[in-house]
Amino acid sequence: MEKSQNEKSGSFEVRDPLGEIRRRAEELWADAGRPTGRSWEDFVPSAEEDLLAGGPGGVPSGRARRGFQRREVSDEVAFVRAYGENALVRAIADALTDLLDEHEAFSLAHLLRHNAVELAETNVLCFPDQESIALALAALAGEYPLSWLKDIGVASRDAATREQKLQYWNDRIREWNSASVALTFADRNTIQRLHAQLSQCDSFKSVAPR
Repeated sequence: MEKSQNEKSGSFEVRDPLGEIRRRAEELWADAGRPTGRSWEDFVPSAEEDLLAGGPGGVPSGRARRGFQRREVSDEVAFVRAYGENALVRAIADALTDLLDEHEAFSLAHLLRHNAVELAETNVLCFPDQESIALALAALAGEYPLSWLKDIGVASRDAATREQKLQYWNDRIREWNSASVALTFADRNTIQRLHAQLSQCDSFKSVAPR
């Protein structure tokens, strides 16, 4: 007998998060008219965002985006690619198309903390530390809590200074490092996706566990 998408075992509901992401990606691909040259896999990031936000088939995670201000401006990523402060920041920007949301920022920080990277620009194996990770997030994260923006007296991410963003991400990284919380399926899926994006980008020669 074929099992349903959400099967119950005793009093616990068993979910298949990766299956739900694929099903939602296929729906988005179909809704877009199954465009030539694209497959459902191209819609996985959008499907993941829908599910994290509690969209069709999704359940909001502890890191679901409530009370965050989000901007996705590809022109900003292009600017960082050209004028980022260091080779690592420029390489990460080269692997992205849009600014990172809060969950992606967490996932990228985790990925960089646990991997060594070799950059094509420098041909040097490096081990990103907290400061370099915070610098990358300050340049490429597009989502900040509205409460934080209010606390520093600005209306948007763009109005926050570089130093304020660096302080914010240093604080968040310290918080993440000290928390003993297991990664969720959504966390692991986003980390895997970002790892693939970096590994397939010409600006990275390697992304490997430390």
